[in-house]
Amino acid sequence: MNATLTALEKEIQKEKETASKNEALARIKEMMRSYSGDDRIVSSDSLFDEMGKMKPREKFYTGIKSLDKMMQGFVTGESIFVSGITKHGKTSACLELSVRLKDQNPLWLSFEEKPIELIRKFHERTGEIPHFFTPKQNEKKTLEWVENKIIEAKVKYNSKVVFLDHIGFIKDDEIRPGELEASCYERISRAIHSLATKWDVLFFHLGHLKMVAITQHPDLESIKGSSAMAQEADVTILIWRKTTREGGKIIIGNETNLSIQANRRGGTGNVELIYQDGRFHEIDWERDEEDKGPDGW
Repeated sequence: MNATLTALEKEIQKEKETASKNEALARIKEMMRSYSGDDRIVSSDSLFDEMGKMKPREKFYTGIKSLDKMMQGFVTGESIFVSGITKHGKTSACLELSVRLKDQNPLWLSFEEKPIELIRKFHERTGEIPHFFTPKQNEKKTLEWVENKIIEAKVKYNSKVVFLDHIGFIKDDEIRPGELEASCYERISRAIHSLATKWDVLFFHLGHLKMVAITQHPDLESIKGSSAMAQEADVTILIWRKTTREGGKIIIGNETNLSIQANRRGGTGNVELIYQDGRFHEIDWERDEEDKGPDGW
């Protein structure tokens, strides 16, 4: 008799728990039925209607016709990862883009080289002063500080373009003991993309390659840290300059290739430039077949 009573009590308790769970689930369902937060589920049709009401993003053009055509114009809200072999001119090429986008009041966050040195070198080579805005002192190298400088540049000077040279200097506050370097780079690159979207700026961030032969054409697998860094960006551009050996010496030529290796919005391909009088110009340069890499550049 006691065994039967015990079993009955357990069954009653089970039914109570089930009923309680069902009531809770019913309440949750009713709450979600009236949920209207920003992350509520909506239809693709309603999103398409919203797209029609959105203000078109402003497009910027550099005047480098092949680049502008391939990119279909540069727009705010995108991040662009730029890399290249050391001494092949990735900073100089970005400074050229900065000069060509001067009407957008570019912000330069230069950690590898002091901004005053960028100005001095450009002036010595061209006789001109590059127009950009920059912190008087780079006091911190955190993502929070970077975001604060973006906000300041926007409200003071209406800056729409940001250059960060380079990503390796940024401190990762979330790093954990034993974590791989690749994970840190990937997380920082993702955060930079978020900043570009959040503050509606065109964000160029520079980074290094792995140990690559100076005469070798780099590709996405050559990126230091992880190729996933490039995958976080909207566009990845690799810079290479024609290099030869003469008498045991390595000669870096003026023929420069901007290789758009990945592009979520436009096309990919190569833009040939000539570095002349401290500036980059769009001039075709002849290459022998032995100079070309497996992908044709």
